[in-house]
Amino acid sequence: MKVVLVPVSAVLLVCLGPLVVAEASGKEPGKGLAPANPNKPDPDRFKGMKAALGDIQAAKLRQKSFPLPAPPWHARYVELLKKECGVEWETLTGDATLKKLTELAGYNDVMRVEIEHRFGRDILDTLQKKAEAEFRAPKKKT
Repeated sequence: MKVVLVPVSAVLLVCLGPLVVAEASGKEPGKGLAPANPNKPDPDRFKGMKAALGDIQAAKLRQKSFPLPAPPWHARYVELLKKECGVEWETLTGDATLKKLTELAGYNDVMRVEIEHRFGRDILDTLQKKAEAEFRAPKKKT
């Protein structure tokens, strides 16, 4: 049996992808994921982006997600984010509607840029890989 490792972001994409594709595919232009006017930002996404800017100005770094099945090393990844970067992980409650997912994507995209600006471009991937490596490392007997 071959085990395939995927980063947390890929897990989110796999879990949320069908929802987004199903929601957007049968819609008229300007509905679903794309704004009615492509020259203006999606109002839900823009709302999330503005919320992220407010948190950055208030010196609060965080990533948000809806509850999803997480890999077994996710808890360690969240610990590393907090310890090494001061980034909180917030799990949202309620229904993951298209509107909320669009807002969440705008928030996380802006916040991710700020986190990578402060701590290095690949810091999120690096910490995720570190957490996974620690989980998969053979345990030493004491």
